[in-house]
Amino acid sequence: MRFNKIMTALAATGMMLSFTTPVHAAKAKYKIVTHKQTKYYPHSKIRFYFQQPVLQGKSAAVKKINKSLANHYKKDLKFYKKGGYEMAKDVSSWYPNYNKAAAYGLDEYTGTHVYNGKKYFSVGYHRIDVAYQAAHEWAEAGTYSLKTGKKLKLTDLIKGSKKTIAKKIYRVQDKYDKFSLKGRSLNPNKMEFIVKGNKIYITRYSSMYALGGYTFLNPVKIDK
Repeated sequence: MRFNKIMTALAATGMMLSFTTPVHAAKAKYKIVTHKQTKYYPHSKIRFYFQQPVLQGKSAAVKKINKSLANHYKKDLKFYKKGGYEMAKDVSSWYPNYNKAAAYGLDEYTGTHVYNGKKYFSVGYHRIDVAYQAAHEWAEAGTYSLKTGKKLKLTDLIKGSKKTIAKKIYRVQDKYDKFSLKGRSLNPNKMEFIVKGNKIYITRYSSMYALGGYTFLNPVKIDK
């Protein structure tokens, strides 16, 4: 029931727009593979939902990108199995007489948004974790060169030293994000982002570790 409510809520807010398979884009062809798993315990259960983009083609660049995208899925699945299963087992031992109909559980959803350009292939991951009836939402992302298959860093797209790039990011933010970013060590090589046109959108999660939905900082222009 909780799964259906969350998916209905996402649809109502438009977040289900990318939940389609297959997809044929103007720049590169790809499909979305949906992975689902459910594990039951005496008084709890965990559910896993992950959308994995798969580029179509046989070039070295495509194979490299697909390998990276597959590794992202495997990393998430590993976390789900280890962390989620342990939590579910703990709940079962803590509440041996808990009403099964109202069992505690862990739900992990990852919806995918693809941004497909002439040079870059970007993937935004809309993450939602629900545990103990509390939901946490955030954005993760990755951008790849369609020419080389390399997963890009901000230093590949923006001129200057790490300090200069951090200043460029800070300069274009609004008052709220400037306040949140102030005093943080902004490492361009650790920030996750998508590319739309000639602009870079950095996830708030990778820049300030904020759980605030599928959101990004104000964009920075590609100048390299």
